[in-house]
Amino acid sequence: MHERNSYCKYSVMKNINLRSVDLNLLTAFQSIYDHRSITKASASLGLTQPAVSHALGRLRTQFGDPLFLRIKSKMVPTPRAYQIAETLGDILRSIDDLVRGDHRFDPTTAERQVRIGVLDYGMARLAIRFASIIVREAPRLILHFQNTSRSLAQRMVEDGELDFAIGPFGTVPPTFERATLISDDCVVVVRKKHPNIRRRPSLKALCRSGHICVNDLQASDEQIDQELGRHGMHRHKVMFVPYFSSALFAVSNSNLVTIITRGPAQLYKKFLDINLFETPFDLPPQEISMIRHQRSVGDPLSDWLWDQIKRLWS
Repeated sequence: MHERNSYCKYSVMKNINLRSVDLNLLTAFQSIYDHRSITKASASLGLTQPAVSHALGRLRTQFGDPLFLRIKSKMVPTPRAYQIAETLGDILRSIDDLVRGDHRFDPTTAERQVRIGVLDYGMARLAIRFASIIVREAPRLILHFQNTSRSLAQRMVEDGELDFAIGPFGTVPPTFERATLISDDCVVVVRKKHPNIRRRPSLKALCRSGHICVNDLQASDEQIDQELGRHGMHRHKVMFVPYFSSALFAVSNSNLVTIITRGPAQLYKKFLDINLFETPFDLPPQEISMIRHQRSVGDPLSDWLWDQIKRLWS
């Protein structure tokens, strides 16, 4: 009832005189939309919370819509706010370009903190390769790598808590841009001198050992179970872990097995006594993708990093 009344309050939109539009209000809108928080928006804008709250009140009157509804601890955009955000980001960037004139992006002078959500394999691979690039080409840039799950990363990008996320993402909403980085097959991983598996395992050998599953490979795990079910077999899942490294360390010190993508298995094979074998059945390759919100497209720094990550991963 309260939310419906909020909409009624702003149901009639006034005729807009463009000379009365305050650009600062639009900047405040974008910050609230990006952060989903008055507190974070005020910190980003360098304003007090009352000032941002006052700006939101003026925006609501200007647009004839509540724009954001407080649900639990977040400011959730209304459908009208989503509609505004689709074009406002481009407008603000165009105004910025107009004011700056012929300003070309120079990564060596860029000063920003960029937040990237990755699985542990992505962090190990990207951070190592990216370190030298950043030091040489963008020395004032600060990268914050955050270990996150696939489902959580997508929500964090939507809410503006992450700038990029890398992981096994499938279909994403149209509000995201997605780029496939690699397409990786799955392998069976066991410790060296495993008592039952010393070459490519049979279905029976695979089912005789306990299995460790990685949470973010749920789709592959379901395909494995379906394949075994076709032959009247099933495996004993002993453990579910959030990280590739956890599964591989556990396998290297036990008679358990794991079936994961080849990339992380090969990376950790340099440090662990493990063997990699082809699976006894065909599995579709697992795609590792990078995603960002459409509001970031066109931002020079975001576009530069997007291209750098795609190049480094290839």
